[in-house]
Amino acid sequence: MNPTGAVTLVMPMVEMGQGGLHVALMLLAEELEVKLDQIQVGMRRQIMRFTSTRS
Repeated sequence: MNPTGAVTLVMPMVEMGQGGLHVALMLLAEELEVKLDQIQVGMRRQIMRFTSTRS
């Protein structure tokens, strides 16, 4: 939470339509006692490395 009261929620992965983002926003707003419009959502940048297990 920054000094202006804005909150940033950083999601660790992309949502696939199950409603997880909405649930996370609702829980965060309730726990921090803020309005939903005070929450910004960002996605964490992930670097995926694919390795072969073949010899």
